[in-house]
Amino acid sequence: MIRQTLIEKITETDFRLRGRDPGRLENFSDAIFALAITLLLISTSPLPTSSR
Repeated sequence: MIRQTLIEKITETDFRLRGRDPGRLENFSDAIFALAITLLLISTSPLPTSSR
C-alpha cells in the first residue's frame, strides 16, 4: 500500500525507485552476494563425524 502510493507520487524528474526495475549490474551483485553468503555458511558448518 505504501509502495503503491510512492510510485504514484514519483515523476520522471524525481529519483529512480531501486526496487521497481533492477538493472543487470544490480542483479549480478545480488547473485554474487548470495553466493558469498552460501559459501560462508558451508565453510563454517561443522564436519560430520563417523560413528566408527
